[in-house]
Amino acid sequence: MAEITIQMLTEYNKFGRIVGTVPGDFKPNFMIKPHQFLSYAESNLNEGTPHGLLDCLSNSKRAIECQVDSLLTYIGIYDVIKKKKYGFPSKIKVLNDVGIVSPRILTKVNKSRNLLEHSYQIPDKEKVEDAFDVAYLFVLCTERYLNIGTYSFSLECDCRFGEEIDTDFYPEQGKPTYGGFYEIILNPGPKTIYIEAHLRDWETNDPIELPDKQVSFESEEYYEYLRFFLKLYDLINVR
Repeated sequence: MAEITIQMLTEYNKFGRIVGTVPGDFKPNFMIKPHQFLSYAESNLNEGTPHGLLDCLSNSKRAIECQVDSLLTYIGIYDVIKKKKYGFPSKIKVLNDVGIVSPRILTKVNKSRNLLEHSYQIPDKEKVEDAFDVAYLFVLCTERYLNIGTYSFSLECDCRFGEEIDTDFYPEQGKPTYGGFYEIILNPGPKTIYIEAHLRDWETNDPIELPDKQVSFESEEYYEYLRFFLKLYDLINVR
């Protein structure tokens, strides 16, 4: 039986467009949020005392770690990782693997956290300020993923049913063999990616039947489809 595959979905690169829904808020069930830790860190920094510098560094670290756990909760694997007792480097590597955190950001975050290893030294104020800035930027640049909520994309494989299409736009293949769209939905509640195909034969307009596909976070395919989903999100939500 035919099924929807990543290769099928990537055909939007050849023809069509992407339409995304309006995002909603996703709120992890943590009593203290990353932004609150950042607020504490900023107050600590403004104290200008050795004690304040240490507290600023500590709260900056908490802001980063809380944001990492929030992101892992959103993509549906926080509970699994918690049971496996993943350390911070392993957690953030997961985010790197699905495309949320870039290697450059990963390096800066680790450097900032490593300042706390020298626990018997008063940290240099400039380094503490840098660590706070890294924490602030990390939370800021990853916050948009937590604003996705239940988000869906429509990948259109032609203009729309019944519309004429400019074949000059397709010099290699002429008209596509089918038209329509795929609907891709990420739901952070049940932690699933759900895909529906709404396709028709380009010449006859007969429907092309493909079963809906549901990929849960327990599936081996989940990361592959999650990477694809987040790539779509980045394409239409460039900051």
